[in-house]
Amino acid sequence: MSTVSASQPLGFPGDLRNAQQLLERGSFQAAWQSVGEAIELRPFHPEAYLMLARISGAAGDRATARRCASKAGLLTPNWAVLKSFAPPIAHGNQPPPWTGLESIMASPKWERLTVCMIVKNEEAFLARCLDSIRDITFQIIVVDTGSTDRTPQIARERGAELYEFAWNDDFSAARNAGLVHARGDWVLMLDADEELLPEGRAMIRAAMANPTAVASYLRLVNVGREDEGGPSLPRMFRNIPGAHYRGRIHEEVFSSVIEISKPWGLKFIYSDAVILHHGYTPQVTANRGKIQRNLRLLQQAVAEPSVTPLARANLLMNLGLETVRSEQLEEGVRYYQQALELANQQLAAGVRSTPEFRATLIRQLATHLVRLRRFQEVLTLFASPLATGSPLSASDHYAWGLACFETGNLSGAVMQFEHCIAKRNQPDCIAVNKGALSSTPYHCLALALASLGRRAEALDVCRKALEQFDNEPTLHLFRARLIYQEGRAVEALKAVSGLIGRWPDNQDAWALGGEIALSHPQLYEFGNDWTSEAFRLHPANARIIVQRAEILLLSNNPNDALKLPRMPAETLDARSLAALIFCEVLSGAAPTTRIEPAMEQKVSGALIDLYRRLIAGNAAQPVNQLNASLDQLAMSLPTAAGMLKQAIGRGCEAGTNPGEQDH
Repeated sequence: MSTVSASQPLGFPGDLRNAQQLLERGSFQAAWQSVGEAIELRPFHPEAYLMLARISGAAGDRATARRCASKAGLLTPNWAVLKSFAPPIAHGNQPPPWTGLESIMASPKWERLTVCMIVKNEEAFLARCLDSIRDITFQIIVVDTGSTDRTPQIARERGAELYEFAWNDDFSAARNAGLVHARGDWVLMLDADEELLPEGRAMIRAAMANPTAVASYLRLVNVGREDEGGPSLPRMFRNIPGAHYRGRIHEEVFSSVIEISKPWGLKFIYSDAVILHHGYTPQVTANRGKIQRNLRLLQQAVAEPSVTPLARANLLMNLGLETVRSEQLEEGVRYYQQALELANQQLAAGVRSTPEFRATLIRQLATHLVRLRRFQEVLTLFASPLATGSPLSASDHYAWGLACFETGNLSGAVMQFEHCIAKRNQPDCIAVNKGALSSTPYHCLALALASLGRRAEALDVCRKALEQFDNEPTLHLFRARLIYQEGRAVEALKAVSGLIGRWPDNQDAWALGGEIALSHPQLYEFGNDWTSEAFRLHPANARIIVQRAEILLLSNNPNDALKLPRMPAETLDARSLAALIFCEVLSGAAPTTRIEPAMEQKVSGALIDLYRRLIAGNAAQPVNQLNASLDQLAMSLPTAAGMLKQAIGRGCEAGTNPGEQDH
């Protein structure tokens, strides 16, 4: 039975094929020496120790065979092959003298770490990177792809092994050229524009000491994007034989690690060690031409016939990412959608993608579709097999909630925003959507609940939101409006007054206060003072000007109302338009404001409401002036003018003063 994994390529460091052939020919000593050389190249090599057990057993050394099998078991305690392993023992042979194990079986006192990187003209970053990992490394390998600056000198000064590589537009080829020289028990892949934060050193050591782990994800935080969180990326793995990078660009090694180590029963773990990445700040990206380089290489990689469908989906996703970064959003989304279609096809065929690919594709595509306001496509995305096959994150629920809200599915929006809030503190394997961590999910949830008539629940959501986001006036303003809609005008005014005390320049707060004061006759006196101060502070705000005019009319002071500036109609709602037209009519000139036919009845209704409130407040002067100018009113609001003419006619027949008639 062969102990060589079929997934391992020919000629890799630690290859056992030569040893296998020597064993089959009975050349035990040569086979033993060949395996020993393989272990020197790849220290974590359970298949090599199992082969040593076979060789020593075949050579008649039962004790050594047991020790070798035991060593393989220490490395991979869950490897099923070992449970039934029984090496062939040649009982008639004497133990050979060449099976001494002191050098082969000796283990280091600690797990040794090799750091591998590829570089080109990285003098601005390399020293910081190497200094951040020097204390925990056994070996540093730097592959230079053609630097013309001090990069090679910096690498040598800090004890790195430097290897030259002729760049061939293939990142995997360059990575594998460095991996050939790795001799540590673990390999950590870094880029020169990255650094390991100091507190991560102990976390790296802890990960390497985990006997059940074959690889570890580490967190990557982009400088300038810290609030997006730190996605977990596959960066550190045991130096197993056959591990190699794949992909011309956005290369990865974990797929080969998975294939090779799957029989061993080891697992992938997550570490909180943080790698700080400096390379995607706008200035650095522009200086290096990263985006254009990546686009060129991705286009080449996607077109290569040897690429597997799932790998092509990954390349298409990254092509979408780089296209969006080049400010071609629509085209970038098309690449994302091609990746989604291909991934769904593979899923239907039983080929599952990695969690990181799935999460990244769904997250980025949903985010860009929201930017484009293509909300129905967001809903289609979350109904796709790729999205429904695994749990979603807070960021995903956030985008889904926005799509539900914008398409009128308020109940669905409530559900998704509740999920978003519940999951917002859970770890995420990729960068989060910043909106999911903001106050927006709370605000949208409260809006949806209020629109469904569930204002008490909406107020409770506002309370919880303000416990975390007390410095956001928009939340305070929305809470005050909810209180007002609950019929608690005085309490709402207190809330708005408190908001103004903290943010005196908030024009929306001043306008809400005016709206509340105008809603009850007993608040008109307060409203007169409020709108006076609001107009003094914000004399160009259309809503505030109209509110000031309305309170002056209600205070039987139309002359002062006529002195206020006139606002363009397109900036006003129906109630404000009614007050504006009222003042225009009182001026004695023909109204200049024209109302769209679709809005005419609504504005007419608002004017009749104002007319009634004026009568209720004994504001006889503006009422009488309007009664005398109904022909002018009919030029803008024929419905309101007709209603008032009929009402006045009935009042005259009854012998009642029109200004006192109960309308």
